[in-house]
Amino acid sequence: MPVSFLIKLNVANKISVFRILIIPVFMVLFIIKSEADSVNYYRIAAWLAFIIAAISDLVDGYYARNYEKVTKFGKLIDPIADKMLVTAALLCLVESGSVSSWVAFLIIGRDIAISGLRIIAAAHGSIIAASSLGKWKTALQLTAIITALTFYSFDELLKLKSAAQYFNDNAAVFYYRLYENTIIDALMYMSAFISLVSGYDYFKKNKHVIKD
Repeated sequence: MPVSFLIKLNVANKISVFRILIIPVFMVLFIIKSEADSVNYYRIAAWLAFIIAAISDLVDGYYARNYEKVTKFGKLIDPIADKMLVTAALLCLVESGSVSSWVAFLIIGRDIAISGLRIIAAAHGSIIAASSLGKWKTALQLTAIITALTFYSFDELLKLKSAAQYFNDNAAVFYYRLYENTIIDALMYMSAFISLVSGYDYFKKNKHVIKD
């Protein structure tokens, strides 16, 4: 992407582009391996990188709405950045075994379908902006992913000798281990469900695009 083009973008759109650029950083940090019995600080750094990217989604939306900087490019790039971020995180979590592949497929497949709808709409000269239900979908997805990454980061911190000595006989760790996967699965299933519902809502509201 040319530097001159980036300079001309308003603040909200620059933040969206930043969110795209941070995705490969997150993925590299997540996949870097460490010794089995040592703390993987790269995994913790990946968690922080994802949180920064998620916060940027809130910031660019707030700035665009409150300072009247909503543009056609912003309506296009913002949902694309969200989908790329969620897809990257889901692929990493599937590889690590934290998320079922079929759940990731439903979420990613829905996003591909909506992207196709947006391409058709763009060919007719219109932009399909993110709906309120779509925004709730994104918020729930980000919550589910951040929760999973938080558990992963805490798992790494438990490898510290000081933490192991303190939590070794602590009942809290037992319940933590017991409910870790249950909480992650519940949030991911909810994300998949609302993804399908919001996808149906997009096609229902924009069925004229397909008919044309």
